[in-house]
Amino acid sequence: MSATIPTFDDLYNAAKAETQARQPALTDYSDGSALDAITGGGAVLADMQIRADLDAAAAKYIAIATGADLDTAVTDIFPACVRQAESASVGTLTFTRGGSSGVVEILAGTVVTATVNGQTVTFTTDTNVYMTGSTVNASAHCSATGTVGNVAAGVVTKIPTPIPDDTTATVTNADRFVGGAATETDDAYRARAQAYPLTLRRGTVAALEEGALSVPGVSYVTVDESLLSTDATVYVYVGDPDGRGNAALAALVATELENWRAAGVLVVVDPAAREEVSVGLAVTVKAGAGTDALKTAIRAAVLAYTSSIASGAPMYLSALESAAIRVSSDVRGAVAIITGGVPAADGVTPTVPQNALRCLSSALTVVFA
Repeated sequence: MSATIPTFDDLYNAAKAETQARQPALTDYSDGSALDAITGGGAVLADMQIRADLDAAAAKYIAIATGADLDTAVTDIFPACVRQAESASVGTLTFTRGGSSGVVEILAGTVVTATVNGQTVTFTTDTNVYMTGSTVNASAHCSATGTVGNVAAGVVTKIPTPIPDDTTATVTNADRFVGGAATETDDAYRARAQAYPLTLRRGTVAALEEGALSVPGVSYVTVDESLLSTDATVYVYVGDPDGRGNAALAALVATELENWRAAGVLVVVDPAAREEVSVGLAVTVKAGAGTDALKTAIRAAVLAYTSSIASGAPMYLSALESAAIRVSSDVRGAVAIITGGVPAADGVTPTVPQNALRCLSSALTVVFA
């Protein structure tokens, strides 16, 4: 059964009808009259109370609550299912000896930087390490949270304050820093909370996925059981919001999954890879339609679809075409092709299970109908 929520006008007219039913002589409801003001004020208060009651009711349901209300609605039922906090990227730095000899101590808290698109990004080492040979590796994290620290390999190259034991030592990152992410969105948190009851048994595929997603910075998870018959191992591939992973992020997930895996089952966590696909999209539009605005909207719709693809899941060209057509009634048709040729099948499947497909819409051609 559904309830009809009265509008302000409904409340005003109900109050007016009740007043006149009690005293028919009260007839002056012209704008600004005393009766109009009193009745209108009462209707406003009633409307505000209804809205407050509806908001309070909505805050109790995971399906419709938002923000802090959603956090409360989820944790009241599932205390362990908390929203992912914003996280800093993690990775490994390689320090190389300069002109020194002997042992070089690199202290925890040593600061190094990268320059990305003109912006300085700072990273800090986690533990003390000692260089006895020509190089030494040190785990590190970005000093800022969010995706700003998800930098490519080879870009961390500056040591603002030289290392005392070797002022000419250099630094780089052989692998990408990953795991930097914003606070988990309402939609992502809600979906995880709604699936949470299926994970309570632990040791299931859904439980392993939930355990991995509970680690800040993890946005994509694929559980691969295809090799169970040959090596009795379950492989879990994890990636950050960019669909990429590294050994540091995988290690954090491996530690967490000790609380989620079944006894006697070997679970190996590996970093995800990102597979990029260039797509050409020919769109037919109504003659006279504003093509610049349509191009912008179509690109946004296509990228929204590809960003929603789960790690290891196929990307469908028909879905790309559908996303473009749904943008506007001015779009009459769309044909998507993989750059370099037309695929034999509709779906483009990742070459290995851990890959998260990402579409690079490299060409968008507009044809007038």
